[in-house]
Amino acid sequence: MTQQIDAMQMNRKATLILDDGTRFEGRSFGYERPVAGEVVFNTAMTGYPESLTDPSYAGQLMVLTYPLVGNYGVPPRSFAPNGISTFMESEKIHAEAIIVSDYSPEYSHWNAQCSLGDWLQQEHIPGITGIDTRALTKKLREHGVMMGRILLEGIEEQPEEAHYGEVNYVDKVSCKEIICYTPDGESRRFPTDAFGEKEIAAMNSAGKKRVVLLDCGVKHNIIRCLLKRDLFVIRVPWNYDFNVLPFDGLFLSNGPGDPDTCEAAVLNIRQALGGDKPICGICMGNQLLAKAGGATIYKLKYGHRSHNQPVRMVGTEKCFITSQNHGYAVDSTTLGEEWEPLFVNMNDDTNEGIRHKTKPFFSFLFFDLPHSFELTTEQNTRFKPAWDYADYTKLNNDLDPTPFWNLYRNCCYQDDKMIGRVLKAIDDEGMADNTIVVLTGDHSQEFNENHRNYWGHNSNFSIHQTGVPLVCHFPGQSAARHNYRTTH
Repeated sequence: MTQQIDAMQMNRKATLILDDGTRFEGRSFGYERPVAGEVVFNTAMTGYPESLTDPSYAGQLMVLTYPLVGNYGVPPRSFAPNGISTFMESEKIHAEAIIVSDYSPEYSHWNAQCSLGDWLQQEHIPGITGIDTRALTKKLREHGVMMGRILLEGIEEQPEEAHYGEVNYVDKVSCKEIICYTPDGESRRFPTDAFGEKEIAAMNSAGKKRVVLLDCGVKHNIIRCLLKRDLFVIRVPWNYDFNVLPFDGLFLSNGPGDPDTCEAAVLNIRQALGGDKPICGICMGNQLLAKAGGATIYKLKYGHRSHNQPVRMVGTEKCFITSQNHGYAVDSTTLGEEWEPLFVNMNDDTNEGIRHKTKPFFSFLFFDLPHSFELTTEQNTRFKPAWDYADYTKLNNDLDPTPFWNLYRNCCYQDDKMIGRVLKAIDDEGMADNTIVVLTGDHSQEFNENHRNYWGHNSNFSIHQTGVPLVCHFPGQSAARHNYRTTH
C-alpha cells in the first residue's frame, strides 16, 4: 500500500450559505471557485467516487454525513474500448460540490490513483471540509432541501444564481447522439437524424435482443448490466422518439432534476404504452413512466440518498435494503386503474415502484434489484424483463408474451385461489409438458395434489421447493440450465 498526501494546503476559508441565511464555515480542499446549487445530504458510508460521477447529482451540492471522507482515495479514471467507465458512473463529476466534516488527504487503497482533493481540482469541483455536517443535515431534515452558495475567502466572484426546479438537468446530462453497444464490447455513435433499422441490423448482425435505453442521465453500471445480459443496447437522447425504431424492450434510466421538465420523454413513453413491448424504469425512469400512465409527481422534503433505504414489496412482508438517490416521488393515489404500487418505502410510506396490471411495464426508485429476486435462477425471475423471459415462453413457435406476464403476476400472490389460477393458466396455454414450477414449501403438497388431478403421474411437469415466492418457467428451458437453489 502506498500513502500519499495531496498538495492542497486547505488554508483558504470557505463558507456555505443557505437560502435562509444560515452559514457554515470550513476550509477549501478542492477547486477554488464560487458555486451554487441545491444542498442535499447522502448518508452512505462509502462510495464517493460513484456518487460524485452519478449524473443524478447534477446541480446539487452533496453533503456526506459520514464524518471521514477521502481515506481510500480515487480509483483510475479508465474506460473500456466501448467508452464505458471502468470504476466510475460516468465520464466526469456531475455534482456541483462536495461538503464533508473531515477530509483525509492521506489515503491507502490498492486501486487508488490519486487523492479526492487532487481529483476535485483536476475536474474544477469545489470541496469544503470542517463543516458540522450533523447540524447541517438536521437543518435540511427539518426545513427540507434548499438552495445554497459556496463562497471563498479572497475571491470576490459570485456564483451564478441557481433555481434547481426550473432547470432541465436531464437535457444537460443526456447524450446528444445515438450510441449503440454490443455485448462483445463494440460501440458506435450515430447522428439522431441518420439512424434506423438499417444501422441497427448492420451493427447487430448477431441478432441479439435489442433494448432501447432512454438516457436521462444513465449511470454506466446500468449499461454494464444490460450488456452482461447479452443485450444489444441502443442509447438514445432523452427527447428522442424511440418509437420509430425496432426494439424488443425499453429501459428508462435514472437522471437529475424535476421530472416535470421532461414532457417530451413522457409523450414518447405514453405512445409506447399503447403496445406490449416490455418497459422497465429506474429512478427518474420510474417517475416518467408514472407520468406517462397519468400519475402525478411531487418533491420530497429531503429525498432519499443513501445505501440503506428499506422498501417493502406491496402485498407481502418482504423488505429489502436498497441504494437510492432521488428527490421526487410518485403520488400513488393518482395512479390509473390499470396501474398499482409495487414497492413502498418503510421509513416514510412513499411510493418506491409501480407496475401495470396486465402489461409488462414496471419500474422502481432504487438502484439495486433485491437479491432475493435472483435466488431462483442466475438471472432475475419475478421481475425478469420480457426480452429475457420471452425465451422462456416459446414452444415451437412465437407466442404473445402477455398471458405469460399475467401468469408471472398471478404467481406472486399466494392466496387461496393461487394454485388453481396457475394450473388453469398452464393448462389453457398447453404448457403442461416440460414446464418447471418453483414453489415455497407451504404450497408444494397442495400443488402436487392438484397436479395429479390435472395431468396424471406421467406428465413431464416438475416441481421444486424453495424459500422464495412461487415463480413459473416455461417451455424451452430445463432445470439444468438454471442455478436453482432448491430443496427437494
